[in-house]
Amino acid sequence: MNATRLASALILAALLQACVPAGPQGASAAPAAGSGTAGAAAGAPAGSSPTAAAPGQPSAALPGYRDYPAVGVVKGFQSSGKVIILQHQDIAGLMEGMTMGFELKDPALAAGFKAGDAVDFTLSVKDSDYIVTALKKR
Repeated sequence: MNATRLASALILAALLQACVPAGPQGASAAPAAGSGTAGAAAGAPAGSSPTAAAPGQPSAALPGYRDYPAVGVVKGFQSSGKVIILQHQDIAGLMEGMTMGFELKDPALAAGFKAGDAVDFTLSVKDSDYIVTALKKR
């Protein structure tokens, strides 16, 4: 179990090192409805997204973590589906838009998703640990 977690952490660290900017806000297949960092969650219909919470709220899925709503496009998967590669818009209060890999809390979250799917997702963060805890097609 610890070896799997360590391998996932190493893969995630390598992916974080390889992050590339996503380009202008309008370059994403799921543009933000607004400008600035607050636009990331504004395009989702009210109450229909796993990302409806305000950025940085304590996580219900992972105690000790903080949740950040986000919008992006699936680019692929790695590590037998344990890591999802997302081109995401700015994540309010956390980071600028870019393409990077995130560990999935449960690989089953990505069942039925494929490259090119526009998604709303919740990123749970603690220190340098970034985990996708909710994922929904837009």
